[in-house]
Formats: sequence, structure tokens, C-alpha cells
Amino acid sequence: MAASGSILPNPKMYFVDNNGEPLGSGFLYTRRSLDPTQNKFVFQDAGLTLPYPDPIRIDANGTVGPIFWAADELYYIYVTDVNGFQIWSMDGYGPAIAGGGGGGTVTTAIDLENLVQNNTFYRNSINANSSITSVGPVPTFLTLAPGAHSGFSGNTALATTTGSPAQDICFIKSSAAAADNLSFGIFPLGSGVLTNDVTPVYYLHYDSNAGNEAFKYVQFPICSGAQNLSNQTVTGRIWVKWNSGDTNLTFYWRQFYGDGPSASAEQRISAPIALIADGAWHPYPITLSIPNASTKNLGECGNDGLFMQIEFSLNQPSNIDFTKPAIYLGANTPKQDFHSNDQIEAIANDFRTGDVRSSLNAFSPYGWVPLDDGTIGSKTSGATTRANRDTFPLYALLWNGVSDTYAPVITGRGATAIADFSANKQLTLTRMLGRVLGEAGSGAGLTTRTVGQYLGEETHVLTVPEMPSHAHNVGTNTAGAFGNPTITAGLTATSDAGQSSAVGGGGAHNNMQPTSFVNMYIKL
Repeated sequence: MAASGSILPNPKMYFVDNNGEPLGSGFLYTRRSLDPTQNKFVFQDAGLTLPYPDPIRIDANGTVGPIFWAADELYYIYVTDVNGFQIWSMDGYGPAIAGGGGGGTVTTAIDLENLVQNNTFYRNSINANSSITSVGPVPTFLTLAPGAHSGFSGNTALATTTGSPAQDICFIKSSAAAADNLSFGIFPLGSGVLTNDVTPVYYLHYDSNAGNEAFKYVQFPICSGAQNLSNQTVTGRIWVKWNSGDTNLTFYWRQFYGDGPSASAEQRISAPIALIADGAWHPYPITLSIPNASTKNLGECGNDGLFMQIEFSLNQPSNIDFTKPAIYLGANTPKQDFHSNDQIEAIANDFRTGDVRSSLNAFSPYGWVPLDDGTIGSKTSGATTRANRDTFPLYALLWNGVSDTYAPVITGRGATAIADFSANKQLTLTRMLGRVLGEAGSGAGLTTRTVGQYLGEETHVLTVPEMPSHAHNVGTNTAGAFGNPTITAGLTATSDAGQSSAVGGGGAHNNMQPTSFVNMYIKL
């Protein structure tokens, strides 16, 4: 009877070095368990006809396989790095350890990456341990800390409406009447109050009286594009400490299908969170699946995306602290969650919509368009610089932040950026070609300048009013002054004033300062 091989658990084996990095270019050695000095082959096929070389070179990703193992005898296996230093070994490995005959349970590596960017509120916009109550009730929209931003509109004028998204971690509510107070607290040094988890630096403190509100929540952007996580199973948790007042929070998934007349209404599904009223920190599970987008339509603006919302009690006094909301794909949640500040900084400080960069390269970076004095708009707008729905975040930023004088909408501005973009109107980029950048604002002793404004001329011909006041001296002849000629009786001596000859060419003078020219690009 012909021998056959078996695939053991984890048929494609993965090896790491002592630093936890993939063991690229290392080696896997297979020996007899009864005599580790003797080679024992493993194979590339179930019929055991294609043996692997000895040793087996580990690929750059740290993997080997799939491997078929002979069932007649157990193996002694060990792994070395590229220099021959042993990293790992195991004796008694083979089909017998999988219950006889091989097979076993194949395990799958699960990516437990937290989908909530900056869930510890690093670089928050409110000074830690200080309240913002001095400015009165919290406004209907307030950015709390940096978060996910790529592909989101990121415009305050849009974010304050119930139907539009926003970049970053924001506090949003329907009415400014309620006296909501927000502040960031700092956990005591060495504190371990988040049991079996990493206790971060900051937590968000929320305190509110009762108010007449339709919604009031902290919103975390997860990712742009409603398709990306449609109908996915997710799990997670949030750490909360109840201080006083109502004991209810509500977790929401908000699947937003974009702005524009064709967009389906957003899906906002909820799961209540009942808080333990003991003044201690507790983790609360989040087990709500992401809405299915299969029957929905996207809007014209291309700003669809997924958001997570933590809604506070409505019309009830509430005083709570919370931190570290975490969401993971699949049905598994790690015990501990941690992002280093460098990881958060990489996201928080990445280029954002409206940022400008310079380059000697004539090729536009991906996600950028040249500042070529052209136009942007929807796919069917006929825009000269870029006609695509991915231009909407920049379109909305310019529409709301720059005067129509300096970023005009072709055929005239309508009611909103959404309306104009959906109507396929082109919007003109702020002028940049051949110009020098200046900073908007009110400089001391200078004229106030607005964002997007342009002015000046390369050359200029002075007019008479622009010239400094001045005089030209000319000679004066007085009768009798030269040689004392005799004056005829009955005549009066006179003086004759003259004018100098014209000088100068009347040409324009050069206004250009020493300047170097590069290509300029703006982030979509």
C-alpha cells in the first residue's frame, strides 16, 4: 500500500525572529525524532513524491508550505536564522499528535486591529483637566481629537447638519440650549483601573443637565466608503465610569450613503448600554453588526462612510467618564488594546483635504490635483483639472471657506456645495500659477487678507497720482539781466519761466522679488 502524507494544523507555517519580525531567509530543518542526526524529509504533495530540500528556505514573509508530513515516524524540527543561529525547535512533531492520520484543526490568523483611530484622545483639543464651560454651553459641533479623516468631507458647515459626515472625533448635538460640559481628565500615574487592559493617559469627562434634544453624541469616523465594511460582523468594547445621573448610553452604527438627491437614507442602528452605578470603571461589550448596504444607493457627492457613535442620555442629567472605544472585525476581542503615540501621530498628521504641497515632479501625487487655475467637479461636470466624485471634500471646503470672488462656481453659486456638486457645476480652484504664497489674516499695519484671495501684478506703470510730489528746477531770464541792455521807454521788464525737456521712457517697472518656481498640488 502506497504511503500518503498529511497536512498538520497550520499547513503554511509562519516563523518570527527574536524581535517578533518575520524570519525572512531563515531555514527549517526536519530530522528523525528517534535520531535527530538523521535527515527525515517532508514533502510538497500528498503522495510523498516531491520532497522539500534540506533545509527548507523560509521565504521573505517568514512562511513555508504547505507541508505534507510522513506518518510512519515523528519528527524533530528546528529553525535557524540566515546566519545559522537556532531560533526554535520541537521534538515529537508529526501526524500522530493530531489524533492519528493527520488532518487536525486548521487555525486562522485573526487581525485584531482596532478600527477606532485614536480611541485614547491623544492630541485632544481641550486642555487636560480643564473644562470649557467658560465659553458657555458647548456648541452643536465641536472637534474633540484627531481621528480618521481620509475621504471624509471634514467641513464644519457640513458636519453640523444631521445628514453629513465629519473628519476626526467630534461632539455633535441638535440643540445648544442644554448646558453640556466636556473636559479631558488624566489617569493617575501608574493607575491600572482598566482591569486586564492598558490604562491610557486620557479619558473624556461628560456632564450635562436635562435639555430638549433630539440627539447628542460623540462620533468616531471609522472609514470612508459604505461598501468597505457592509454587513460585517464586529465586536468590541468601551470603558465607562458612571458618576451620577442617568445610567444609560447608546451605541450606534451609522452607515451613511453620502450627500445628494440619489442617496438612500442613512442607516443608524443601536444597541443600549446599561451602566453599573458604582463609580468604578467597567468594560461594556459592543456586539452590533454593521448594516448591510446591498439595497442602498449612493449619493452624487461620494462622501459615504461608516461612523461609530456613543450617544449620551437625552433630556436626562448625566455625568460619566469614558475612554478606549474599540471595534474589531470578527467575533474576537483582545484583552488588551494599545496604540503608540507614533501610530496615532501618523494618522493625525497625515495630509488632509486642502493641504498644499510643492514639488519639482510634474506628476500629481495620488489623491492630489495640481493647482493649475482650473476647475474641479463631479464626473459629468466637465471640470478641467479633475472631474470625479472624489473631488467633493475639496469642493465643499473651497465652496464653504473661500469667497466666490476667488473660487467662483461656473454658472453661479447655488444654495449649498452639495446642491452645486450634484448639479454638476464646476468650481474654480484658487489661483496659484506664477504666484507667490502669502498668509491670510490681519498682519500688524497691513491690510486684512482672506483665504484664497489673490492680487498684485508682475509689472506696473506709475500714474501721476502715484508719483512722489516733486519739482524740476529750470532757469529764469529777466530783462536787463544779461549785459544790462537799455530798456526802451514805455516798456516793462519781465521774467520768462521755462520747462525742462521730457526724460524717462514711461515703461512699467518690475515688481518681481527674487523667486524660485515649483509645481503646487492640493489634497482632495
